[in-house]
Amino acid sequence: MKKLLPLGIFTLTIALTILLILPSAQALDFKISGQLNRAVLWGDNGNDDDIKFVDNDNSSTRFRFTGENEFDNNWKVGFKWENEMQSND
Repeated sequence: MKKLLPLGIFTLTIALTILLILPSAQALDFKISGQLNRAVLWGDNGNDDDIKFVDNDNSSTRFRFTGENEFDNNWKVGFKWENEMQSND
């Protein structure tokens, strides 16, 4: 989990930078979406037991950033960025 914190902070910094760089007269449609796909596993072999927090290997946790802007009523510029985060697959 400690490895993912700098990546999350970096992602948030990039998204905020994009929003702050654009002039206030430009309207930007910006969306954040994604999925959290975590599970709790518990196992007991008769001698020991253990609990683990894991990501699904088939469809892990993801965050998606999308945005678009229209210029001069003729041009539309946009982006889609999806970031997968697996802490314990």
